[in-house]
Amino acid sequence: MRSINFLIGIHNHQPVGNFPEVLEKAYQDSYRPFIEVMACHPSIKWSLHCSGILWDFFVDKHPEYITTVQKMVASGQCEVLGGGYYEPILSVIPDSDKKGQINKLSQFIEKTFARAPQGMWLAERVWEPHLAKIMAEAGMGYTIVDDAHFAAAGLDVDKLRGYYVTEEQGTKLDIFPISQRLRYAIPFQPIDKTIEYFSSCVQENGHPALVMADDGEKFGLWPETFKHVYHERWLDNFLTALEKNSPWIHTVTFSEHRKIAPPEGRIYLPAASYFEMSEWSLPTKPQEEFESIVKQNESRPDVKRYLRGGFWRNFLTKYPESNAMHKKMMHVSAKVNKSLASPASRKKKIVRDAAADSLMLDALYAGQCNCAYWHGVFGGLYLPHLRSAVYAQLLKAETAAQAGIKTRTKWQETDIDADGRPEFLWEGKEQNLYFSPSQGGTLFEWDLLPRGVNLLNVLTRREESYHHRLREFLSNPQQQSNDGVKTIHDLVKVKEQNLDHYLHYDWYKRASLIDHFIHPQTTYEDFRRCKYGEQGDFVLAPYQAAAGT
Repeated sequence: MRSINFLIGIHNHQPVGNFPEVLEKAYQDSYRPFIEVMACHPSIKWSLHCSGILWDFFVDKHPEYITTVQKMVASGQCEVLGGGYYEPILSVIPDSDKKGQINKLSQFIEKTFARAPQGMWLAERVWEPHLAKIMAEAGMGYTIVDDAHFAAAGLDVDKLRGYYVTEEQGTKLDIFPISQRLRYAIPFQPIDKTIEYFSSCVQENGHPALVMADDGEKFGLWPETFKHVYHERWLDNFLTALEKNSPWIHTVTFSEHRKIAPPEGRIYLPAASYFEMSEWSLPTKPQEEFESIVKQNESRPDVKRYLRGGFWRNFLTKYPESNAMHKKMMHVSAKVNKSLASPASRKKKIVRDAAADSLMLDALYAGQCNCAYWHGVFGGLYLPHLRSAVYAQLLKAETAAQAGIKTRTKWQETDIDADGRPEFLWEGKEQNLYFSPSQGGTLFEWDLLPRGVNLLNVLTRREESYHHRLREFLSNPQQQSNDGVKTIHDLVKVKEQNLDHYLHYDWYKRASLIDHFIHPQTTYEDFRRCKYGEQGDFVLAPYQAAAGT
């Protein structure tokens, strides 16, 4: 009989440092009602990924969620996916931390659900080829990325009907492609349209498969979705439609599909993420140009499939603050792993404290949570409480790694931000001071270790590509259509009027100890808006420095 396998993947995550009330709202508006509806349709199989941050939240605040998942796993309705415990961008953390993060979540899943995960969710679907070996060595048999990755490798996304196998140095990993078409349709388009699409994809022979794997928050937490998904019963009606068509639409988990169907072929994917991420990671002006080109070719899938923007690491050049945080993380990771590698001293009868080591590693891993390191349609890097939480965890790990080390505090000359120019670091038991001679002799990081605070955790004001859309919307708010529920990629909303009046941009990177020689006529308002003149070139000029004692 002509049929199609439909693989449903739900990814739930909240960043380290998010407000407790936000997690609770996400639970009440999305996580709880979604799983309750799924429990009413036991024949619908699906796969679930939650970051370790959320599993910790459920254990502490809502153990009933875990109990429900346990029942679904035991019945075979649900497969729980692994991943990095604190949802890091795996490609940009040290290899030892990659495996540590994956192993930590796998151990939790096996202990909690009595089944080790067979595959994993890849944070933000940020793929780089070397990850295949790391994932496989950590016990993962497969991962899930977007069909945009496959388009970048030259495949026609409209013909993707299963998973592929890749390898790195001979180590194999299976890869499932997520259908962007389904990701945009569910739960935003009429159900019959999605069923019609399934019908167009069925095959007489074999086991063709389509994947819809996306954020669970779009089922209730995204703007206007709670009413649509639950009050208007979109999810319940969709699952009912799948049940009615179960003779030819078969819902299966990822592991089940791998057991019944061979890979479609071998694939080598380039570094990529989902399509929207490739837009966001570009510098502002190229991003605007790229978005314009994409819009012009919206009706030309034969052209659009070859369009690619940047990739995730571009955020480290787009936002120097992100790079500074990332390089701080790498710096702390080196200290932590050096501390862990230090043998216990038999002579002094010093024995490593396993609990303390675990807490130190956990703080490092928490400081690798991806959300504060980039910015797209959500706040991310722009949310100070997320950046503060990352620094707090990194400083906690750094303090633990340095405990018991009796070394004289001294200046260190090193290129910590990897820009080819040296910085000067003063690191002590109470505070760290990081200076950049090449950038105006500025102080760019000032850590108070006992408080877990970087006092200079600030952002430079810069233009973003969506600022022009904000101005257009505020000048003509009626242009936003009220037809239907929109995805976050199509929605324009503002929480207050006149936001465009607050769009001011800095022409230099914000830091401390900047030498300003301001024109006498400069007003406070001019300085606040960064619209004034300097009487020298000290702000951006390189300074000379020499390491002392």
